[in-house]
Amino acid sequence: MKSISRQKGVTAIGWVLIIALVCFVGIIVLKLIPVYIERFNVASIMRSIENDPTTGTKSPQDIIQTLNKRFRIDMVTNVTKDNIYITQQNNKRIIELDYEVRKKIFGNHDIVVTFLERIEVPSQ
Repeated sequence: MKSISRQKGVTAIGWVLIIALVCFVGIIVLKLIPVYIERFNVASIMRSIENDPTTGTKSPQDIIQTLNKRFRIDMVTNVTKDNIYITQQNNKRIIELDYEVRKKIFGNHDIVVTFLERIEVPSQ
């Protein structure tokens, strides 16, 4: 009498699906790494502005100009002056960066990532 043997391992179709899934996730990760590196640079610039004692005495235009200079130095390309919002509340100046990054994956498929950085500095 013959015994029924059980299949062991993954079939060729299974391997193709696994490889396709790994490649798809790899493409997304490779597209997102530069976005998050740039976000780290933006957060670093905002912390340096927050720790600068002269920020509270500067005009909003001077703060925007300082931010833009630092963005150019650190090669931050996704933040423009239109993404910078400066408001005054009580004795604090609130500086916000609200921006989004859109990266093309393939064809007409994009990934959109939004960021909001906010700091408060005492105004004088």
